[in-house]
Amino acid sequence: KGAFFTYYKRYIAEKGKEDFDIIMFGDSRSLSLKGNPKSEEFPYSLYNFSLPAAGPWYFKYFLKKYLNHHSKPKLVIWAVDP
Repeated sequence: KGAFFTYYKRYIAEKGKEDFDIIMFGDSRSLSLKGNPKSEEFPYSLYNFSLPAAGPWYFKYFLKKYLNHHSKPKLVIWAVDP
């Protein structure tokens, strides 16, 4: 499961088709936060790049990868336990 999440989220970061207003990075604890597209109910789109059993070392690499293929998000959430 962890490998699938890693490759799929890398695919989303590199695909460059949809920009998100808010992106989130975290570990297993933040996986349950569901992302959502922009709608009347949710004025901001959110994508959760959290990965199971991942440490914070990967955050900057996914963020760089995301920024190489997308517009800057309005907000980046670092959801990790110090």
